[in-house]
Amino acid sequence: MKKVGLHLRLDNKVTDSIEKATQLELPTFQCFLTNSSGKYVNPNEQEIQDFLKLRKKFKDIFVHSSFWINLANSKSYNLKLIKKELALAKKLQFTHLVIHPGSAKEYETKEEGISFVAKRLNKILSEEKDIKLLLENTAHGKKTIGNDLEDLKKIQEQVNYQLKFCLDMAHAYAYGYDLKKDLDKFLKIVDENIGIANIELIHLNESAEPLGSKRDKHTIPGKGKIGIRALKKILKHPKLKHIPAIVELPPKTTEADESKTINMF
Repeated sequence: MKKVGLHLRLDNKVTDSIEKATQLELPTFQCFLTNSSGKYVNPNEQEIQDFLKLRKKFKDIFVHSSFWINLANSKSYNLKLIKKELALAKKLQFTHLVIHPGSAKEYETKEEGISFVAKRLNKILSEEKDIKLLLENTAHGKKTIGNDLEDLKKIQEQVNYQLKFCLDMAHAYAYGYDLKKDLDKFLKIVDENIGIANIELIHLNESAEPLGSKRDKHTIPGKGKIGIRALKKILKHPKLKHIPAIVELPPKTTEADESKTINMF
């Protein structure tokens, strides 16, 4: 069994992802619930049963929310989309849904956006017991919520439930956390803000952009600014090695590069 999983894209059917994960002998995987055309998959009963049959080979599996969902957006359609994705994810027995906090661009201050995210999470978590939501740190600047790990701490302080998190290394690096130079210092910051015990997934991603660029662009591990040596150090760190790790590769990555990536670790 491999040490890291992959984010796997869907071509047409929801079974595309789990079939490839099985073929590659991945320990876990992540996917969207949209296909390559950007449309939600709509599996029939046979596809669902085929997925669930292969599902038995895995413990935790992860679905990533659509990028057009913005937790900080006050429009009601955002909540409807989240509920739609949660319903399908539960039908397919995913254990976790990874979601970005969103952008506070509609508010005068970032703090207002953070408070709205907390309010929305209280609403969702009061109703949802079957699948875990993982808030993911982000890379972009300005009013993007979750780029600074203190944002996630502020959200947790306003939520009535214990939040869990996905820690994305490329996002952290691009925002300005130099985890390559001093991983222990970075992990101390992580623990002070969200608690390492609350991290249930690591995105072991390579950044194509330099430290502090605030640009979110992934590349194949070892071909970016973090480097394979630093990524392996993250994977093997005593405080992190028990946490599932997934690599999100750039769009249109070849199958050869997928296989090469999982064998790097």
